[in-house]
Amino acid sequence: MLGAADVELQPDFAPAAGAFTQREPVLGRQLKRTLGKGQTVLAQDLDNAMQVLRLKHAMRAADLLTEAEIDRVTMPRQGAPASAWQGAALPLGARLARDMQAGQVLQIADLAETQEILVASANLTAGQPLNAALFKLEPISQDKLTRSHLFSTAGLEGQELSRALRAGEALRSTDLRPALLIKKGELVRFSVGKGPDFQVSVRLEALQDGRLGEQIKFRNNESGRTLSGVVSGQNAAQGL
Repeated sequence: MLGAADVELQPDFAPAAGAFTQREPVLGRQLKRTLGKGQTVLAQDLDNAMQVLRLKHAMRAADLLTEAEIDRVTMPRQGAPASAWQGAALPLGARLARDMQAGQVLQIADLAETQEILVASANLTAGQPLNAALFKLEPISQDKLTRSHLFSTAGLEGQELSRALRAGEALRSTDLRPALLIKKGELVRFSVGKGPDFQVSVRLEALQDGRLGEQIKFRNNESGRTLSGVVSGQNAAQGL
C-alpha cells in the first residue's frame, strides 16, 4: 500500500495521461508493477483495491483514536466510501468527531480538526513531581501538533519536570524525566523477597540519589554493610 512517505509531488510541464496532480487519490492504493524512485505514478499503475481503516469496537466522539482501535482492510475501490480515510498512518493525536460503531469505515470527516493536548494548570517548577491534577486539556489545531505533545495524563505518576512550565504552556514528552524518589542520606524502606509469602523490609540509608528503576547503593547503619537495590517508589527500594 502506498503511504504519504512513498510519493511526492514534483513539477511537470507536460504530464503524461493518467498522472495525478494530488497525493490523496494515490494513498492507500496498491501498485500493479514496481516503480523506481522518481518515476511517475499513473492511474493504470494502481490496482482497483484500496486500504481503509475500520473500527474494532464502538467509540464515542472525542475519543483518542490509536492504532490499537483500528483494523486495516483492503476492499474494492468502488465499494468503499468516497471520502474514506486513505492515509497510511493516522494523524498524530487523532480524535473522533462523532460517535461510531464497531465495523464502520473511518472517513475524513470522522476526524476532528482540533485535538486536545495537556497544558499546565498553573506555573510549575523544574523538578516538580507530576500528577494529573497539575494539568488540563486544551484544543490545538491539527497543523500545530508535534510528536512531543501529550494527550492524556496516563504515565505521569513517577515523573517530574525537567524544566519550568508557565500556566497554559503545553507539556511535551521532552519535558519529562523519572522523578527523584530517593535522596542521598535519607532513610529508605528496603524490601527483600517477593510476594506475600516472603518479604522482609528494613530501614537503610541511601548512599546515592535515585530515580524510579535506577540501581543505587544503601548502607545498613547497624552492621555497616553496603547493599544494592532498585528504586521502586518514594523512599522505597527493592533488593536485588
